[in-house]
Amino acid sequence: MKKLLLPVTLFGWYLLVLGIGGFAGHYYLLPFPQYSTMAQVAVIVLSMLNVSLGLFFIFLRRILSLAVKLLLYFLFRKMATAASESMRRFHDQLLNIKTNLD
Repeated sequence: MKKLLLPVTLFGWYLLVLGIGGFAGHYYLLPFPQYSTMAQVAVIVLSMLNVSLGLFFIFLRRILSLAVKLLLYFLFRKMATAASESMRRFHDQLLNIKTNLD
């Protein structure tokens, strides 16, 4: 898994640097009137997308780890609740048998 995550993390850093470069590069478009406002907005939106995807890929291992921990927590919590309910019923049955014997 670690061998797979290294290229993904490096790709995330690439996207992050590309996005930050897009933010910085968008200011160089401002003095040129031949570039429309929509082109500047497109550069900003693509830069934001690159930054957010880059951060996602950089923190992918932590995101996956947290998702697995939450899944296991809810799964085991449900199993523990069912087990405690079963143990309570078993205990009630034992008490019922004991009172019938007395």
